[in-house]
Amino acid sequence: MGEFDNAIVAGNAGDSWKPENAGDVIIGTYVAVKQNVGINQSNVYVVQEDGKDGTTSVWGSAVLDTKFEEIPVDSRVKIEFLGHEKGKGPKPYKNFSVKYVPPVQSKVNDIFPDAKEA
Repeated sequence: MGEFDNAIVAGNAGDSWKPENAGDVIIGTYVAVKQNVGINQSNVYVVQEDGKDGTTSVWGSAVLDTKFEEIPVDSRVKIEFLGHEKGKGPKPYKNFSVKYVPPVQSKVNDIFPDAKEA
């Protein structure tokens, strides 16, 4: 297996996830965020979705941007569309549940069990 076999292709965020029904879910590894994309200068979260070869892009929103602020890249994520909810404004907004498992930070001794501190 080569060093770039699972690399992200620059400029490509993959297919867009378009949840339609409450309960629609995407699960995978959060690999990157692209900022200031499109005419609305939105964030796009790039997820290596489980069971897919390519990446999937998830367009940001006020709800998703707030939740993704604390999520480190390389975390495992589960994004669930909860449906449309009535907000303060005249239009309903899309609500999401986002759960994540942060990446494991390996210690030198995990990789090199006989390593000594200098």
